[in-house]
Amino acid sequence: VVQSVASALAYLHSHNIVHRNLKPESLLYKKRNTEEIKLASFGLAEFLKPQTALTTACGTPSYVAPEILKQHGYGKEVDLWSLGVLAYEICALRYPFTADNLPALVMRIVGGKYQPLPLGR
Repeated sequence: VVQSVASALAYLHSHNIVHRNLKPESLLYKKRNTEEIKLASFGLAEFLKPQTALTTACGTPSYVAPEILKQHGYGKEVDLWSLGVLAYEICALRYPFTADNLPALVMRIVGGKYQPLPLGR
């Protein structure tokens, strides 16, 4: 799954498109009982112009990259962050960043305060 999504992101990024809302709901299986994944939900996708950073705060809180939350400008790297969150979720069956409210979640993401994977899994 992670490899298929990484390939889809590589294709998008080669065309200077940033997805900006990568999450499980954005992934579709091409056929039943196959690992081939199709990327969907391009409502927040944006073309990245040369030497220009994106600045719009957007995305799903549990998957959003700290660069988006800091609002200093960002690019393709935010999709790779979301892919990492997806990979963690697949392995641990939980989110890496959790909190009781949105401001606390933002602080944990920006501060890199994630829940370590349990050993022995």
